Amino acid sequence: IHYFWLRPDRQCLQISEMIEAIAELGAQWGADLQKETPVCFVGHFAIVPHIGSRTNLGYSILSRGKIDLQGDSTHVLKRTPLFDLLIRKAKMGGEEVADKMQPSHSIGLTSVYAHIMGREPTFTNHVGPSFADCLDYIWVSDLLRPISCLGMPPASSIWQYVGAPNVECPSHFSLRAELAFV
Repeated sequence: IHYFWLRPDRQCLQISEMIEAIAELGAQWGADLQKETPVCFVGHFAIVPHIGSRTNLGYSILSRGKIDLQGDSTHVLKRTPLFDLLIRKAKMGGEEVADKMQPSHSIGLTSVYAHIMGREPTFTNHVGPSFADCLDYIWVSDLLRPISCLGMPPASSIWQYVGAPNVECPSHFSLRAELAFV
């Protein structure tokens, strides 16, 4: 997923496409992703878990399977160029556009780090004072059980270099997990 984090409309659509592609693959294999086929995907999702006190939309879609219309930052969708374009050019109603921008899935994904540590890492990307947050994740379905995960370096070890990348650390910190089949 490549996504500019100030564009939640793109984020929602890209996550929706990714989930649909995974479901389509399962269908091609004749597999039920909820009951038969373990799913694990790892990567740089460019999604921070929270924006202020609200859950980020992309994180909510992945972790809960849907957007929480009350608790998430859904108000930002209505101020995006894509939302506006679909209303003006495609002559869609606001509710219809909102439905398209609020994908859901039933794969049942869990963030390995949130499961093991009780929260996401403080950061997986740290460029210094301007940005330090979690952008990278390991997501697994209910058919995989997280056993352990690689710890993250303490912020104090990164701040001595102002941020990453530096002579000791890459731009994104490695994620690693031990998983068991259920």
